[in-house]
Amino acid sequence: MIGFTAKERDSETGLDYFGFRYLSSAQGRWTSPDKPFADQSPVDPQSWNLYSYVRNNPLRSVDDNGLGTRPADDARVNQFLAKSADVSMNRAILASPNYSPWAFGRELGSSSMSSSLIGVAGEAVMLDRMNSVSLFGSVSLQPKLGSGVGGSPDMVLNFNQEGFGRADLANIAGPNGGLGHVPLDYGPAQAFFEVKTSSDYGVLLKGAEQVAATAGMIKPGQNAVSVLVVDQGAWGKLSTDQQNQILKTAGGGFVQLHKNLITDAIKRAAELRKKGREATGNEQ
Repeated sequence: MIGFTAKERDSETGLDYFGFRYLSSAQGRWTSPDKPFADQSPVDPQSWNLYSYVRNNPLRSVDDNGLGTRPADDARVNQFLAKSADVSMNRAILASPNYSPWAFGRELGSSSMSSSLIGVAGEAVMLDRMNSVSLFGSVSLQPKLGSGVGGSPDMVLNFNQEGFGRADLANIAGPNGGLGHVPLDYGPAQAFFEVKTSSDYGVLLKGAEQVAATAGMIKPGQNAVSVLVVDQGAWGKLSTDQQNQILKTAGGGFVQLHKNLITDAIKRAAELRKKGREATGNEQ
């Protein structure tokens, strides 16, 4: 029986055999620990969990034989991304829990562009947009609030505007098509963003659930908000009932509209894909 990553699965125990030890794919962990100091790094806290599989990131890394983690991407892809002029795309790919240099390498040999790459490109677009307007703040990708669906928004904008007024989020969608803004309290503030480069109602509704979960993890008194970023054109194509349902599902979070988000993300992804093919010899 074939199990996780095409390893042999024991039908009685449900464990996958990697050669040196067994993996419980249901738990996402080894049944026996790593050897101490065999694959640990002082700068990587995940490496010190001796039972974790590929440091809890199976999309970016693999463990062929049960002895240690190795990158899952082509060296040429690494070199291309390191030298790419699109620094924001590189950052977004490396930070994403749903994409990786390995996935990008496979992308270069595909005949079509994946929605996952477009999603990462959307994060890169928003990273640049936020950096261009946030004179008194800093943007980070994949901040960690805790475990669960609300624990990993796509990015956080940290406002550090002591003495420069207060943070204010514009283009916030309201009921029945209205637009407004959300002012935060004076002093340091945070805005957590979930970016959805999709016009599909189901995808946007799922994003609203994630935003609501993140909003629920914001501590009382914390000067912070949770926001779903949506393409303005895609939002306009939804019915009023669909818009209101997304707003309702977002709970304590908000929906912010951005012009040309999907168009810019597709363009960004296509450019990186084209240059990646040229650099690695994957032209079709």
